[in-house]
Amino acid sequence: MKLVQNESPQAKKAFGLLYERNKGSVMATLRYWNAPQNQVEELMHDVFIKAYQNRMSYDSTRPLKAWVLTIAKNLVLDTHRKKKEILEKNGDEQPGGSIPDERLDAESALIEKSNQDSVFSCIQNLNSTQKEVLQLRIEGELSYDEISEETGLSLSAVKSTLHRAKLALIECLKGKDLK
Repeated sequence: MKLVQNESPQAKKAFGLLYERNKGSVMATLRYWNAPQNQVEELMHDVFIKAYQNRMSYDSTRPLKAWVLTIAKNLVLDTHRKKKEILEKNGDEQPGGSIPDERLDAESALIEKSNQDSVFSCIQNLNSTQKEVLQLRIEGELSYDEISEETGLSLSAVKSTLHRAKLALIECLKGKDLK
């Protein structure tokens, strides 16, 4: 995607197309990494701004979508890190809960939050390779071959890592009381 890396009007069109094709995957990635609900849309736009600003660092031998999703993941992790630093400065130990969807009643919102927390907790128990492969497969919608290219793992390693991650999630979620 050399076109994405230059300043031409075609590059701006290419970024518009990149945005349209990947905004759903970026939103899903942000939610997957537990982005604050009230910041998801803003973070999504920040992802594409950051991608445009850093387009010269894009390695065109790698899938463009995976690069954009990695930016999304890193933005969410930075947001969590900053929130944690603010809470630590204020002496709070736990972050406040997320704002529930107005269409849900309080009980439904609590159940949904509890289920999300359980799944997120189980995902956090995975090792970093399993998290990355799972995220690229589910949220990034990448094929096994694309994941192999992105991570540098062999095709068989990608398949076995994904399988082990799924088994670990299933095992972890068995012990949780999901509603």
